Amino acid sequence: MYILGERERERERERERERERERERERERERERERERERERERERERERLEKNDIAKVPHGYFDNLTELTYLKINNNKIAVLPEGLFDNAVNLVEVNFNYNLLTEIPDGLFSNMPKLNWLFVEGNPLDCSCPVEKFRTWLLSLDQSITVDAECETGENVVDIPGASFDVCIVTTTSTTTTTTTTTTTLPPTTTTTTTTSTTSIPTTEETTVIISVVPEEGDALVTFVISLILLVIIVLTCIGVLVLNYKYRNLLKIQPEKEGEFDKPDETEAEEKVNLTDNRY
Repeated sequence: MYILGERERERERERERERERERERERERERERERERERERERERERERLEKNDIAKVPHGYFDNLTELTYLKINNNKIAVLPEGLFDNAVNLVEVNFNYNLLTEIPDGLFSNMPKLNWLFVEGNPLDCSCPVEKFRTWLLSLDQSITVDAECETGENVVDIPGASFDVCIVTTTSTTTTTTTTTTTLPPTTTTTTTTSTTSIPTTEETTVIISVVPEEGDALVTFVISLILLVIIVLTCIGVLVLNYKYRNLLKIQPEKEGEFDKPDETEAEEKVNLTDNRY
């Protein structure tokens, strides 16, 4: 009986220890929930700092280290350009809000690396809904229907509602009868190239299409072009100065030439005078 009683007390103590471990696990879960609430408050404060702050530019790589960022509200600012690859590492984003900025186009694949995305807002921006928005529209149409998307053009039309036929002008198909005139200016080294192309294409279809393609040089290419133009200007000025100097010397040469010719005539005149004198002496 003593042995049975001792075993029963041992089992009771074991059950008590198990209950204590369960209470400790519950306290740990409560601490984790408190930490999560603190992170949520921190994210809310972060959203408050980004909204309505006259932000005009988002640097490339700004979100690279914010891999745990889930909500991004950067609406009501003055952002006009978003760099490509801005959200490549922001894989946990659930909501992105760029409402009421100055965006005219969305870079290709900007939001593609967001598997958890549920809300995307890009309304109130002057989006150019011609050719620049075509790839963004194609990506929106490929999204799951459960994702909430609000993206409007400058005209107020929803991007996903734009008919696909309106983008046919963005694709030019050429045939064997295509006539192309191209003028290309390239500046070495190969890593820096300035190209200006004018292309006139005639397509043998029911209607003629003329496409003008202009390639705007980048900032570095414009600097190289300016330096080359300055060098050419200096060469032209030096050439003009050389021509003026040669012209001046040539005019001086023309002035000196008659004087020299007069000097050559003097011996003849002296010889004639000596002959006259000899004649007089004879008489």
